[in-house]
Amino acid sequence: MLEVDATGQASVGESQVSPQQGHNKDHVYRDLQDFDQIRLLHLQPRSGSEKIECTIELAKFSKMPEYEALSYMWGPANPLHSILIDGANFEVRENLWLALQHLRLESESRVLWIDAICINQWNIHERNHQVAQMAQIYEEATTVVVWLGAPDSSSAIAFQLLASPWKWTAFIQPSNDLEVLSRGNRQLSALHSLLSREYWKRLWIIQEFLMAQKFVLQCG
Repeated sequence: MLEVDATGQASVGESQVSPQQGHNKDHVYRDLQDFDQIRLLHLQPRSGSEKIECTIELAKFSKMPEYEALSYMWGPANPLHSILIDGANFEVRENLWLALQHLRLESESRVLWIDAICINQWNIHERNHQVAQMAQIYEEATTVVVWLGAPDSSSAIAFQLLASPWKWTAFIQPSNDLEVLSRGNRQLSALHSLLSREYWKRLWIIQEFLMAQKFVLQCG
């Protein structure tokens, strides 16, 4: 995991609006009372069970609630995995399910804004308004968590390199081709692989994490 704040200091540490399938959406979603309200997801800590458990809170955006915002790819519509929201089954796509598995803390809940859950995707009026508000939602988040997907054999090497910029910034210039530089270099090859993931090709990436006060890169 790599943390970067608004000053550029680093340390290790799209909204796709098609609705996803799920159960008991009427139980999960209470109508927002006005345009100042947003939903926040409280991701419950690990409990020894593989089942992901969450609750939803209605919060006034103008009161500046503290939350982290998740930036990620929705990914394929199938397979779906079931999580619990306020005791009701709710199905999410696999990439989000993996992210929630890894984002759970050991002993305390984590407050998150996640578009696929915090926006009622079946309510077109709400969805359109919330999507228009997303730039502000990401900008006001205490941290934007950039979920790059499940780890692979080289991702740990890439994060170690990113945490030590003096090892690579001296010879990687804007005019250089990282793919060419990485040939025969295990560390640069790992970095090239990480930066070639589909996430970086998303249109929504600009408003989601480039405006963030602080962002965290996470891969597994």
